[in-house]
Amino acid sequence: MLSRFKLGTKFTAVLCIVFLIGICISGVVLSSVLEQRSQAQIVTRGTALMQTMNSIREYTNVKVRPAIEVNLHPDEFSPETVPSYAANKVFEILKKNPEFADLNYKDALPNPTNIAHLPDSFEAKIVDRFEQDPKLKELSGYQQVAGKGLMFYTAKPLLLKKESCLRCHSIPSAAPKAMLAVYGDKHGFDWKLNSIIGAQFVYVQAEEVFHNARQALIMILGIFIGTFAIAILLINLLIKPTVVTPIRQLAKVSQQLSAG
Repeated sequence: MLSRFKLGTKFTAVLCIVFLIGICISGVVLSSVLEQRSQAQIVTRGTALMQTMNSIREYTNVKVRPAIEVNLHPDEFSPETVPSYAANKVFEILKKNPEFADLNYKDALPNPTNIAHLPDSFEAKIVDRFEQDPKLKELSGYQQVAGKGLMFYTAKPLLLKKESCLRCHSIPSAAPKAMLAVYGDKHGFDWKLNSIIGAQFVYVQAEEVFHNARQALIMILGIFIGTFAIAILLINLLIKPTVVTPIRQLAKVSQQLSAG
């Protein structure tokens, strides 16, 4: 097919074919690498958010609860003293910030005080995996969520570390009556110290992961294509006077010699 073209044209065509094959292979490899990089960035954001929520829990448990309970009757109850309540309320405020608007946070507990924290079937399986393997510290991946489509999730186990939490979560008779009046006595009890009581989840739309990867891929391929296009142009400009023209002259001499 290329035999009818001139030598310079053949050389350019071969370079273009090699270039296109390289672009295709690079595109496939880069797409996978950049998607993993985008996932890692979102996992980092999710981990930072969980650490923030845990810091709020710690502060509420150590500072806020004692300060409020000093003025409460033993049977009185203030939801502001509950670390999980404080963390979720802070997240509601945080989510109003455009930088966090794409994130969704959830505490999923199989035995919660507030049934709004009950896990769905998928989250229950993740919690079970954390319970079965205490060394497992993090899970992430894609999951289809009803009403939200395909989501990318990051999950970490929730470990009960504070003995003070057992005041409200050991047995119903030990909990404040005002708390029982709000949440009832059927959920959120029989928790054990140093046991996994649930998991923290951060969700983000999977399309954001793909979008970030596509943007990076387009930018890198654009640079790649531009570089190779310039390289082919320069090679052609340099090859023609130094290689192609001498070869043509040599070919003419050979033809003349062969003709006698």
